Amino acid sequence: MNNKNKLQALSVSIVNGQTFWQSKVGSEIEVIKHAKRYLKRKADLIIYDISEENNCKFVRHISYADLLNIC
Repeated sequence: MNNKNKLQALSVSIVNGQTFWQSKVGSEIEVIKHAKRYLKRKADLIIYDISEENNCKFVRHISYADLLNIC
């Protein structure tokens, strides 16, 4: 991944499916750390590359269980 890519995460509640776009945009590690710090519910993360205008590309899915063991 080059430095021009901007990533953002969408959290999806594992309880009721409610979604929320995380506010942090940056590298994968920055996005994951931000989500872990501010998530108030059990949720999976779906990370997207939003560097292209009007386009959103899937990068990675991280389950809630896996999220607990990252960073």
